[in-house]
Amino acid sequence: MKNINIIIAAIVITLTSQLSFGQWVPVNTLSLDSYPVVSMASNSIVFVAGSQKTQNDKGVVYKSTDGGTTFSSLNINPPTRKLYCINARSENELYIGEGGVRLTSEGQVKAYRSTNGGQTWNSIITTVDRGFFNWILFSKTNPNFGVIMSDAKNIGNNSDFSMWKTTNNGTTWTAFTVPSQKSTSYMNSGYLIDNNFYGFGMQEKTGIMMTKNGGANWIFSDLSAISTKGVSSVSFNDDKLNGIASFLNDNVVARTTNGGTNWFSQSVSPSNAMITGTGSVDYVSGTNAVYLMVSNTTGTQSYKSVDNGATWESIPVPSQVKDVYSFDIYYNGVSNATGFGTSSTTAPIKLIDSSPLPVKLQSFTYSVSGRNVNLNWATSMEENNAGFDIERKSETGNWTKVGYVAGKGNSNNVNNYKYTDSKVEAGKFSYRLKQTDYNGNYEYFTLSGNVTVGNPSKYVLSQNYPNPFNPVTKIDFEVPQDSKVTMKVYDITGKEIVTLFSGVKSAGFHTVQFDGNGLSTGIYFYRLVASANGQESVITKKMNLIK
Repeated sequence: MKNINIIIAAIVITLTSQLSFGQWVPVNTLSLDSYPVVSMASNSIVFVAGSQKTQNDKGVVYKSTDGGTTFSSLNINPPTRKLYCINARSENELYIGEGGVRLTSEGQVKAYRSTNGGQTWNSIITTVDRGFFNWILFSKTNPNFGVIMSDAKNIGNNSDFSMWKTTNNGTTWTAFTVPSQKSTSYMNSGYLIDNNFYGFGMQEKTGIMMTKNGGANWIFSDLSAISTKGVSSVSFNDDKLNGIASFLNDNVVARTTNGGTNWFSQSVSPSNAMITGTGSVDYVSGTNAVYLMVSNTTGTQSYKSVDNGATWESIPVPSQVKDVYSFDIYYNGVSNATGFGTSSTTAPIKLIDSSPLPVKLQSFTYSVSGRNVNLNWATSMEENNAGFDIERKSETGNWTKVGYVAGKGNSNNVNNYKYTDSKVEAGKFSYRLKQTDYNGNYEYFTLSGNVTVGNPSKYVLSQNYPNPFNPVTKIDFEVPQDSKVTMKVYDITGKEIVTLFSGVKSAGFHTVQFDGNGLSTGIYFYRLVASANGQESVITKKMNLIK
């Protein structure tokens, strides 16, 4: 990324729904020098990084808490070089990377992390010799995994790209290298879906460096049949199949539907009137929606697709807007989606959109009753809604489907839904809805915050199920603390039939199975005897075997 001294402003996109379209209007301006970059922590929390000529090209970071209407400058101590990449994982956790020392002998560049909203910064990575940090990304599907990328120190000698990855949420970073192909990477051209699937665009060569197996192998995906320019931006759907790539100073877009194995030219503007400029693309995680912005020194065009780039609709941009080279989209699946971008020479602009979502979620809440998690959500509008998959994830696990609720198809009324996730083990969990249309398109709505299912507060012996039964039934019981437990079955005369369990059970929820095969029809009793800390609890219930 070559240094160009220019005055920059910022642009903001605010969408009333995830899959809608609107138009741009002006907002607040920032006084920066060189290419600025942007990252959103929420609909209202926006961070912009770059440099100011008045500070001798030192790095600066600005923060907005009102969606870009006003900004305040954050203190960076020690001062940094010009900043060319930023990632705001939350309002408090930020990452920034220096640039500008790729082909010179100016020394090392550093990447920094802040865990208190930019009040203080710690250096986490220092290049061995020169470098240029182009992007810092974390996976949306596996948040513990992240990658930081720097250009090679000397592309003429075909030296390798320097990269670092974390598997523990940014606590520690491990260095590795990627062949440079005698090319640099373009600023913020990286993409990252999970710990296996990530890569970046090449500036001097028309192609993408990509890995599909966690860096064990790297592939140069050649796009020179589509464009002769460098790749300015790459973004993939979470499905790791559909992707879009844009180029430097060109009027074409590349698309893949098989994970980057093959790419083809994709028409964007029906009138073939897309301007020649530098493109930027950004998928909304968990959806088939992707945004495209193409800009040059005389104007800017903006587009959006809700079907992985197969068709596009234009988002009007005022004619005076130009030099837009970085933007970010934030969407949590419930409230409004918001985008924020940076313009190098014109006033910032804002996009407000009132077009409806195929499904517009009005609310998504939960309550916990024992080991049951009760989910409730409401929609204010539905179009071609087949239904909702309910998915759950533990703190260290993966998303798992636990249920399904059918949708209402087409509706302009408020519809209320509920689902109970029963017999959940103790722990902290995340929940989300995967809403699917009749045509197979889908989007995610994620519940805000974690759901905590605590350990039992007392000994509980539940009624067996099914009851009556023939010949197998299950018995649930709850233990509030680690206890010595015995579970036995007796006939109606009090004769012991079988011991279902005898030993130590940890605090939590447990289940045993009773098989009545070989027994005659009748009433039987099952008894829980549990002891801990010198105290004993005994609970007895009856069950009915019918053959």
